[in-house]
Formats: sequence, structure tokens, C-alpha cells
Amino acid sequence: MMGLVEKRPGFPVENMSHSPDTDLEVVSLKEQNELLRRELFAHKSRVEVLRAELERSMREHEMNLDWKKLVEDSLRASEEQYRTLVENMGEGVAVVDLRERFTFANQLAEQIFDVGPGQLVGKSLFDFVSEVTQEKVKFETQQRVEGRSGSYELEIATQKGNRRWILVTAVPYPDNDGNTRYVLGIFRDITDRKENEDKLEEYGEQLQELATELTLTEERERRAIAQVLHDGTGQNLALVMNLLKQLKLRLDTDALRTELDRSIEVIEQTILSTRSLIYDLSPPTLYKFGLPSALDEHFEKFQSNWGIQAEFFASHSIPALPDDLKILLFQSVRELLVNVAKYAQASLVRGYLYFKENEITVLVEDNGSGFEKEDLKRAKRERKGFGLFSIGERLQTFKGHLSINTSPKGTQVVIKVPFKETP
Repeated sequence: MMGLVEKRPGFPVENMSHSPDTDLEVVSLKEQNELLRRELFAHKSRVEVLRAELERSMREHEMNLDWKKLVEDSLRASEEQYRTLVENMGEGVAVVDLRERFTFANQLAEQIFDVGPGQLVGKSLFDFVSEVTQEKVKFETQQRVEGRSGSYELEIATQKGNRRWILVTAVPYPDNDGNTRYVLGIFRDITDRKENEDKLEEYGEQLQELATELTLTEERERRAIAQVLHDGTGQNLALVMNLLKQLKLRLDTDALRTELDRSIEVIEQTILSTRSLIYDLSPPTLYKFGLPSALDEHFEKFQSNWGIQAEFFASHSIPALPDDLKILLFQSVRELLVNVAKYAQASLVRGYLYFKENEITVLVEDNGSGFEKEDLKRAKRERKGFGLFSIGERLQTFKGHLSINTSPKGTQVVIKVPFKETP
């Protein structure tokens, strides 16, 4: 019923009485509860935001980890491919810094330098070369610093005592800023090739010596034949001619004298031919009076035979030359004059012989039409014509050389041979 208050055990009715102070306290508690509820809601919202941000960060982190792993795997694969390529390219590959210290080397480079696996890195290239060669290495490294690539040959001595020749192909190895901090080198062992080149050079020298000896032997034979012709055939012919001339004086009939004159004329021509043959085989003047006199005589003979004006000049300081050298120089000049007569279409040829600063110089020049140097190269390849390349080859025996200047106005050939006069 309304207006009645139910009594409960233990609760006096008077304790349920209502007062203004109690109402205020209730209101205050409600407000505090509402504030707490709002703050709690706000915290929950912030937590949700933080949770969402954390989840997003975690997803991004996982993606970054996946991307990083992908990049690392790609780099690892590329590095493995690069290493496989470098190790199997058939050449020694190494990287050195500007102090010539190895910072990387593949297995073949280690084998070339005779070191074990991983033992080349940290060593200096200077450990394997002489002091003289070190200067060459420094020069080459400076070329790399200046941005130029290049190749050069290098002789090394390994720590096991083996000497080797290597061909180095070096290129600048710039850093990210474009500055050369390292040099990438490709090494090829060319020891066998160098040994073969040395053998070929040795064989070449032996062939030159044999050619010189053959020339001297030939000249000795020619001289012997010329001597026989001079002492035997020539003198006999001269004797027969004198006898015929004496016989002519005793003859009374003109008919017999005429026949005898014909015989004397034939013998005289034979004597002249024999003398010419003797000269061509071995000019006596070369051995009796030396090279200057022999060349002077030959220029006169050339002018007489070919109708080309020939002049010869020699200095007074020409020393006495050994037979092999003067024979070579005389034969060379004779060959040059033959070329002038056959090919130059010249009207004048001059020869010069002089000795200066321990060097013999022979110069032959003409005013002919000259020739194309390609013709000389072709003749050299085909081993025919001119004879100039054979002169040059024979001169190498004496460490001499031949130079040619040619134009439509003429040709000049210069022969130079080192010669130290004996006191």
C-alpha cells in the first residue's frame, strides 16, 4: 500500500529517512561516475587507435623484413654469380689499392703468384717484383689514377723461387664518388710465350750469323774463282794474244794478217770479259785499297755501263774495316745502284761514305721518280724485287739499320752501322 514502509529485519525504519545532504552526495557520485565513464571511453578509444597503429607498424615491419630478405637473397645470388664468373673466367683477377696491396684475388691469381688459398690478399705486388720493376708498376698505377686503362708485361719472382712473365690488363676501379681508390687487374701467365719469343730471337740471331757466314763463304769462293781467272785464264789469254801479235809481224800475206787480227780481237774481248767477271765476282780494289777506293771505282764503272751520272764522296777519316763489314757495305751499295738503274729513271746518283762518333754511314740518293712504300712492303712479303729488305736483314748482324725516304723527286737510302775503331 502506498504510504506504508516495509520493515526488513535489521534495518530500522528511521535509518531510511531522507535528507538534503544525502541527495547532494548522490549527485556528486553520479557526476564522478559519468566522468570516469567518459575518461574510460576515451582511454579505450586511444588504446584502439594505438592498437591499430601497432598492427599497421607490425605489418609494415614484416613487409620490410620480407623486402630486406628478398634484397639480401638477390644480392647474395648476384654475388655468388659474380664470384662463380670471376673464379671460372680462365684469367687471374685481383683488386689492389693504390699502395699496391691486394684486397681481392681469385684462385687463378693465387696460382699465378704461387700462394695458397686466401694468402694473396694483404700482400703487396712489390713483394713479387724487383726495385726496377717497381718503378714501372708505380707509373702504371698513376695512369689508372688519371683514369686511363692499359696493358703491360711484368716479370715476377714468386716466393717459391719461380720466375714468371705475366700480362697485366689494368683498369681504374672508382668508388661511389668517382675517385679511383683501387685498380682492377686481369693477369695472364705468358711465360711460355716469352720463352718461345726468346727462342725465336735466338734462332733468328743464329740464322743471321749463318747468313753472314754464308755471305763470307760465298765471297771467299768468289774471290778464289776470281783469283784463278786472273792468275790462270787471264794471264794465259794475255800470253796467247802477245804470241799472236808477234806472229803477225812475221807473216807476209795480208790475208793471214787479217785472219790473225780477228783472232787477236776475239782474245782481247775475252780478256775484257774475264776482267769484268773477275771484278763482278770479287773486286780486287776492295781488298787492296779498302772500301772508299772500291766504291769510287764502282761508281765510275756504273756510270760507264749505264750512262747515268754517278758521283761518289768519302771522308778522309774512314778507318780500316774488317772484311765481313766492308763486303756487306760494298754489296749493299752495289745492290742499291742496281735498283737505281732498273727502277728509278734517274739521271743522277750520288754516294757518300763517312765515319763519325763510332758509326759508319753510307748514303745513296738519286733524282729519280721514287716508289711507293707499299711496293716495298709487297716485295718484302713476296720475297722478291728491290733487295732492300735483304740488305736490312743482313745489317742486323752488325746491329746496323737501313732507312728509306722516297718521293716523286727521288729516293734517299741511309745505312748506319756502329763501329768502334781499334786503337
